[in-house]
Amino acid sequence: MANTKKSEMDAKQMLKDLAAKNVKFKYRDRVFCEVVKDTKFYKKGQKIKPHRVMADQLIKEGIAKEVK
Repeated sequence: MANTKKSEMDAKQMLKDLAAKNVKFKYRDRVFCEVVKDTKFYKKGQKIKPHRVMADQLIKEGIAKEVK
């Protein structure tokens, strides 16, 4: 059976990978981003301010772009 779901980010796997690398981060470290692709939780053009770790993952997957 073919997978017909939209590609979604695996947050649990992302956090496991960061824990394995001993990445430490601060809660207040935020990045201003604009969503460039519709997903289950985001709409194109939406402005968000996620945590640095989440923003890096969204940018890497092409869901968002960083706005200065």
